Amino acid sequence: MAAKPPRQAGSEASGPEEAATPNLYFDRQFNTHAAKFLPGEYYATTHDMMIVTVLGSCVSACIRDRESGVGGMNHFMLPHGGDAEFALKFLETENIRVIAKDLLDVHPRKVYYFPNSGRVLVKKLRNLHNSTIIEREQEYESRLGVKPVAGDVELFS
Repeated sequence: MAAKPPRQAGSEASGPEEAATPNLYFDRQFNTHAAKFLPGEYYATTHDMMIVTVLGSCVSACIRDRESGVGGMNHFMLPHGGDAEFALKFLETENIRVIAKDLLDVHPRKVYYFPNSGRVLVKKLRNLHNSTIIEREQEYESRLGVKPVAGDVELFS
């Protein structure tokens, strides 16, 4: 029997469970609880689970702190004219070591992250049957255009 799913941010769960608006579910393929999130969102947890997002033109970082046991992933869009090197330069500036990367390709990717182990699986989506990924990222980009640009860049808040 599977354990109870982790609770959402703001609940009585112990540990730094946090997300913008995750879709929590049980993934039968990987036999684990999972949190799926959209562009502009992030998820961090101490639970033994999987974090999932689908990237089109956006970038994601999967980060794990061995000492605290917290692992998380974000999904963010670089400004027009920005290059995917921005994320790598930021990580270098923050002294965060990059173990692996998969950048600059025409195919969207589905990213599966297991924060307890640090394992990441990336599936290239070569045959898309709908425009959901593009529509979600366009909607996210339109929200970005409304808000004034200010503040510092953080991978996780």
